[in-house]
Amino acid sequence: MRSLFSLVGLLMVLAVIGWLAKTQLSRGAAAPRVPMVSSPTDGAPVLPGSPTNVQQQYRKALEDALQAPRPMQDP
Repeated sequence: MRSLFSLVGLLMVLAVIGWLAKTQLSRGAAAPRVPMVSSPTDGAPVLPGSPTNVQQQYRKALEDALQAPRPMQDP
């Protein structure tokens, strides 16, 4: 009897998960799209912002975080 309830409960959980997945997929809930800018030279899509610019921004943010003073703790 106990195993029968476990099996029925498992099937109900799987049915609910399947139903939720079906409703989410039917709504078209896709990942947000990144706007693409086409390159005038070769026609291949290019993400906005150059990689060197992103790298410089990341490096600056990292250096600012490392240079920030840590708060002093009272003993």
